[in-house]
Amino acid sequence: MSAQIFIIAAPRSGAGLLHKLLLLDESFHAGALTSDENVVSFLEKGLVKNNYELGEKKAKKLTPAQKLKLQAEYGSKSSKGVKVIADYNPRLSVHVSELAEAFPDAKFIFVTRNPAQTISSARRAWESKKFASYPDLPEWWGEPWAFQLTPNWRELIGQPILNIVASQWAYSVESIFAASEGIDQKRWFNASFESLMTNPQEEMSRITKGLKLEWKGKIPHILPTSTNALLLPGGRQPRIPMGQIGQVLEPHKETVIKYNVFREPFSPQRVQNAAPGAPRMGQRKTVKSEGTNFAYTASKSFSKLLESSNSSVVISTYNSGQVIFVRASDGGLNAEFKGYSAPMGIAVSENKLAVGVQNSVITYSNQPPLSQFVEPAGKSDKVFAPRTVVFTGQIDIHEMEFGQGKDIDDLWFLNTSFSCLCKLDMNYSFQPVWKPSWITDLAPEDRCHLNGMAMVDSIPKYVSALSQTNTKFGWREKKGVAGVIIDTVTNKVICEGLSMPHSPRWHDGKLWILESGKGSLATVSIETGKVTTIATLPGFTRGLNFIGPYALVGLSQVRESVFKDLPITSKKDERNCGVWIVDTRNGEVVGELKFSGVVKEIFDVKVLPNTKWPTILDDPALVQSHFVLSANHAQQKPR
Repeated sequence: MSAQIFIIAAPRSGAGLLHKLLLLDESFHAGALTSDENVVSFLEKGLVKNNYELGEKKAKKLTPAQKLKLQAEYGSKSSKGVKVIADYNPRLSVHVSELAEAFPDAKFIFVTRNPAQTISSARRAWESKKFASYPDLPEWWGEPWAFQLTPNWRELIGQPILNIVASQWAYSVESIFAASEGIDQKRWFNASFESLMTNPQEEMSRITKGLKLEWKGKIPHILPTSTNALLLPGGRQPRIPMGQIGQVLEPHKETVIKYNVFREPFSPQRVQNAAPGAPRMGQRKTVKSEGTNFAYTASKSFSKLLESSNSSVVISTYNSGQVIFVRASDGGLNAEFKGYSAPMGIAVSENKLAVGVQNSVITYSNQPPLSQFVEPAGKSDKVFAPRTVVFTGQIDIHEMEFGQGKDIDDLWFLNTSFSCLCKLDMNYSFQPVWKPSWITDLAPEDRCHLNGMAMVDSIPKYVSALSQTNTKFGWREKKGVAGVIIDTVTNKVICEGLSMPHSPRWHDGKLWILESGKGSLATVSIETGKVTTIATLPGFTRGLNFIGPYALVGLSQVRESVFKDLPITSKKDERNCGVWIVDTRNGEVVGELKFSGVVKEIFDVKVLPNTKWPTILDDPALVQSHFVLSANHAQQKPR
């Protein structure tokens, strides 16, 4: 009878490496459940009938027929003289109880890895699209679903990938912990990815001896690279966005603590959290993006426009978690990437900057004297130092603008989750000021997907929404045909039937909008509601600003499975991600900034006038060691 081993772990925890090392011994063979198709056939066939529901009340037991089928599959291998059958698949982490019951003599190896490194790798796996497990998951929006399904997958629709993989990691770990309580500990063994990397021979010996298995594999000088490895050009490891990962793990902190305490006895005491090449505190520099996962190209006309207007641009991209400063530099463009957790709306005034992130609004003030401490020293004409963080909760903040006060107490933002227009409030999560007439009450249900606003005389006069629905996610069924523009003063809908309108702007005496579903830039007549298309662009249009007669339009790539009914997906043209420049006088495209790599969508585009080289002070050491005072107080001497 063959010995049966199941290697279980959260996705991207290094279990694939252990599996590959075990198979270096020819008497170890991969089992059927290493294949995704077999996981579906043997363990998940009822998911489709159950409408992909994974309710907590559902008993995790195989039917007698499933059990017999699975046992027969492995019995056939035993009859062929296979000594050890070793299975690994990320999806097995939520099927431990079923496997333990079907194979009473099977043993389990639980592979653990630093949570931040695991989640960073899982995000890259999702973005690569190589690991799609449910490519046709109904209702799902976004990158194809990878690895195992989670009970709350519908709640994760539209969330940044980091949020999804954090939820997936927590579900995997909690499922394994729960299942282990009902399994004889003699059948259980724990392993560390870090130990496999630092001392593979010793760790393999520890594991196989603990399982009472003879293993004669010879570990090569260079460890075998998994077919699922995800490296940057040149074999480099990507930098881990620790700040963003810390935020997305906050809702799962109890699981993180439990997991880290659990793995401590069998993990190396000192494991580096930072990937090779990650800059240390106080050593951050602007570097070239070529060959990295943040690469971009740009037309010369883009830099010329910024130079001639003495301007720069700041862009948010929520899925890849970046705020990007774009600046003219030596006849070309320089882009500086700053990591955030799901940044969306950006507000700018002469000396203020605000960024809406996953659960808060962060505000900054310009402090030019700090320029000497930021690389390249003395070049930045605006250095935005952090001033406040106001926690709003996860309300899906979309566009933001400063009003008449140009300060935090006059910062407007669209609360998409609660379907209302708000201001910040230091005593409450948010202060609702206005909601569409059809929204009957405030509830975190994203009923009409309120998303953009146009400021007129420093107040939000016009807003965009994707439908006039009053039910939870009601806009999704009408996303491409029911968009509206509303006058917040009169509460009247001035234009309807739009295809996913975003980014309304008042410029040059006209109301401009982006019909994202058509990939277009257009104007709207206030009197008649007539829409006049100025330009149609190769992407999902969202994020709009102006430099004189030139419109800077954000473009995002879209997937057919997400927006299959929209006009933009019916075109065979390539869809791009970046910022396109349109001459509004004739509708011609006169410049472009195009992103490649992980940046696939743009949310907001803001112009910083009279600003050549802006940056954000985000080095913790500098933030803690430098102090900003008013001129009067700075001149006072201590007595």
